[in-house]
Amino acid sequence: MNSAVLLLDPDRSQSKQALLFVKEFFDVRQVQEHSRTEKRLRQECFQAKYLLNFLSAPYVPRSELEKFKYAINFHPAPPEYPGVGSASLALYDKRLTHGVTAHVMDEQFDHGEILRVRRFAIDPAWGYQLLFERALDETLALFREMCRDIAADRPLKKYDGGWGGKAVTRRQFEAHPSFQVVPK
Repeated sequence: MNSAVLLLDPDRSQSKQALLFVKEFFDVRQVQEHSRTEKRLRQECFQAKYLLNFLSAPYVPRSELEKFKYAINFHPAPPEYPGVGSASLALYDKRLTHGVTAHVMDEQFDHGEILRVRRFAIDPAWGYQLLFERALDETLALFREMCRDIAADRPLKKYDGGWGGKAVTRRQFEAHPSFQVVPK
């Protein structure tokens, strides 16, 4: 059986489901829980074949990434929206579709080679919270799909496209025009 280390955000219901699911396919050597505000790993990762990062936000240094055959991040947005604030930005841009991304982790956030993207239509009635929740659910579906393929030793197909730019930071997101208050 393949071995894995799982990083996840303990505050998301989808993370609990991901943990149950990954145990069906992998010998889980370690689970680390990191809230969205934690930007550093609390401890080294155990030796395993795969590192699966599900909705967790810490920076993983190269020395840790090199321990794994694959280190894969599951990003709750399409490649057009690396970084934070994707649901709000997609609505601001009047996008008709959104999506989620699985990519190889490297030393930058939302930067590594893209492995797979799942897309879905945006319901015009959704606000950013509903869009983000749908993206989290789709991220879980992508996670399940990728775990099945990895466990079955299927080759991980590479996505033909690339990222839509550099990852948006929290500071950049908060400075976006959609958040500016217009004086009366």
